[in-house]
Amino acid sequence: MAMNLSALRALTVRYRVQSEALGISVLAILISVWLGTSARRQAAPLVTEHDRLRAAQREISDFRASFRPASPGEEAAARIPDSLAMTVSHDARIALAQRIAQQAERSGLGNVRVRFAAADTASQPRAPQLVDGSAQVAAYSMVVEGDGGFATALSLVRQLPPAVALQRMTADRTKSGVVHYTLVLAVFESAGRNQHG
Repeated sequence: MAMNLSALRALTVRYRVQSEALGISVLAILISVWLGTSARRQAAPLVTEHDRLRAAQREISDFRASFRPASPGEEAAARIPDSLAMTVSHDARIALAQRIAQQAERSGLGNVRVRFAAADTASQPRAPQLVDGSAQVAAYSMVVEGDGGFATALSLVRQLPPAVALQRMTADRTKSGVVHYTLVLAVFESAGRNQHG
């Protein structure tokens, strides 16, 4: 073994320039491999984020492509007196919650859940201006939760009845990759009704 090591030393001394060039080349290859591995590791989250944004962009494009304005017949059917279209009585809030839950399911959201919560005063909308001035924001809000795509959540927002207004919409991706949406809705009630309970 000592002879091999001494023979190697003799060769490196004899071919000093070539040995240095070989050593520098090996060092450059090792640094390149290390930099490439580091860059690939750092780029992996960016590629994942890029793919997620592309999927969201496709959902938005699909939603825009499928958008259809209301026909004159649908608009005429939707016309009812201001107070009926824009407000709901306090006693009818359960029926309103059921209607919104059904619309959420029809829109394509899964695991739909509707509950009542305290009013969100941070982003409270203005009550609609009616001829008789009998509308006010309720002392509670409605929270709609469901799983699905961005287009299905937007479809639900588009179909919300006029007696509610979207205050906040959040989306969280679960560990299993499903997107969970939470919509906080303000409810417009007829003025003079009991606002508690």
